[in-house]
Amino acid sequence: MKLVLIIIISLTFVQHVRTQEQAHNLRVSWREVVRDDNFVPESILMAPSSGNDVWLVTNWRSRSRDTILDKWTVHKVADSGQAELLAECYWLIKGPAPAIDVSRLTDVSEINAICAAPNDELVMVGSNPNYRPQLLRMGNTGQQLSRHDIEFEIEKGVIVTNTDRAIIPKNLGTLEVASIIIDASGCFLMGAKEITYANDQDPGNNDGWILRMGQNYLRLWSRTYDFNQYDYIWSGVVVADGAIVLGVSSGEKDQRLGLSTDSKITMLQCDSEGNILEKKILGGRYPAITSMVDGKTCVVYDKASAYNADVWIAIFDKNLVAESEKRIVNINQKTVLGTIVPAITRFNASRLQSGDVLVAGWMLVGIRESDLVRDYTLLIRQFSSDGIEKGSLEIKPNIPVGGPVQIACQSNWACLGWIAIDQDTESQEVNLLRLDVADAVRQRVE
Repeated sequence: MKLVLIIIISLTFVQHVRTQEQAHNLRVSWREVVRDDNFVPESILMAPSSGNDVWLVTNWRSRSRDTILDKWTVHKVADSGQAELLAECYWLIKGPAPAIDVSRLTDVSEINAICAAPNDELVMVGSNPNYRPQLLRMGNTGQQLSRHDIEFEIEKGVIVTNTDRAIIPKNLGTLEVASIIIDASGCFLMGAKEITYANDQDPGNNDGWILRMGQNYLRLWSRTYDFNQYDYIWSGVVVADGAIVLGVSSGEKDQRLGLSTDSKITMLQCDSEGNILEKKILGGRYPAITSMVDGKTCVVYDKASAYNADVWIAIFDKNLVAESEKRIVNINQKTVLGTIVPAITRFNASRLQSGDVLVAGWMLVGIRESDLVRDYTLLIRQFSSDGIEKGSLEIKPNIPVGGPVQIACQSNWACLGWIAIDQDTESQEVNLLRLDVADAVRQRVE
């Protein structure tokens, strides 16, 4: 029997609950926004803290025409929805110096990856077009604890895992970090490194790259993984005995720049020193990997065909044997003018304390007026370690921009974040949503 309810939710901007069907496990508790009248948010990163809060890092661009001043900020979002500003660092590109504390000026223009560390610390990797990527450690009050040059660490020696060609580093700024993992022995950094090989006529080549650092954040080992022209390690998880599972997206084209239907995902299970133990090939791209109970690993990815992409979830046991694979949804990436929106439609996943996995991403559902106005639905799904769907939620947001939805899960709640355009002010702002993971209802919010 269909159950119809009417719920009023207090939101920072207007939302109305339209329909609900009987289900369980997902309920919206609050929504908040973070905005700045002088800056435009470009991208956000989120991670659960070691407490019950969530770290939020935002990269901003200046609205001023005279002074080109960018910044990045660090907030802590409480379970009540309060976002406390802990750090605000500015990068002056050109123009007169603004009237700010010089201690807030930095040579790190953008934060690319974050991860919570013990003692309520935050580990970040920042980049700059003119400088080498830096690893930054921040305390729970916003103070910088230490800083490390990542390329200096990797230049101490790289083991090439599956090719005997000699590595010739290109220029500075070719090392990209997509993800950070913290464990009891230190941390892993992973992403891609642009390189050329000896006697190679084509200079365009990215290899998947991983760096193992100890508790002092100094290099222990580093490796590259080369399966195709463009290889990129999007994410990974640490499993039993210090082993690590990596998701390497490979193809003849760079998947980050557009629609790439030739890409494949190579799931790697490696030992504690990066040696490959098991390998699994999936047809697809953009792997978001999370750990599950009993040593299982979950990967959410999409399979592209022309302008469509099917989002899939696959669950593997501790030996990287597939236990279940199912399609979550089909997402249309084609707009009226034939352009694509791959960055914003990429789905993310995060593990709940129960061992379930929360999956979220955008569906392009229509075009209004022109290609500049696109309608999306935020799709949220909860899956058990057996691949069974346990909860579902769809939200009609303001116009989203600036990349995929970010997810950070805590003990009994999850915080989702994205950048959207306020339809009243036409300005970009960071949107935050608390999702309570308890018995609730299947909802469609508009």
